Amino acid sequence: MITEGPSDRHVLKGMYRVLNRKKIDFVIYPGTSANDLAPIISLNIGWNADFTVLLDNDKEGQAAARKYKKSLGVSDEIIFIPIQNGKIEGCFSKGEKEQIRKLVLGNESSTPVSKQEFAAMWALIAEDRSMDAKLKKILSKETNTVSSPFLVRI
Repeated sequence: MITEGPSDRHVLKGMYRVLNRKKIDFVIYPGTSANDLAPIISLNIGWNADFTVLLDNDKEGQAAARKYKKSLGVSDEIIFIPIQNGKIEGCFSKGEKEQIRKLVLGNESSTPVSKQEFAAMWALIAEDRSMDAKLKKILSKETNTVSSPFLVRI
């Protein structure tokens, strides 16, 4: 799996383990942005590896997909976050993000969860199984449904 960045990697790793109840048994290569994945994709093509590229479903992700299809000949390998104009953090409701913040960081706040907090929370979740049962209870059926298409492709 190739992702746009490290926070996508952390979310995928944590969600896969929480929802599938098993340790991740594949590699996730985080890129630095949607537009800079060509070297990682090219290496995977050269290694004849089975891989998937997960892109945000936004303007940049769509443009990157067109670029990789044209320059590297990949198409079936590319999938998008399954929400309109979506980034991975958009798969979670405001309430879920706040509950996860309380679980992971131990604090409540009236301010929305920032992108940096979201990334930090999932970095911790990805490496710590002790929160899995509580996290699974926080995640709504809708979040599980939205996440399933790209988790299945892994």
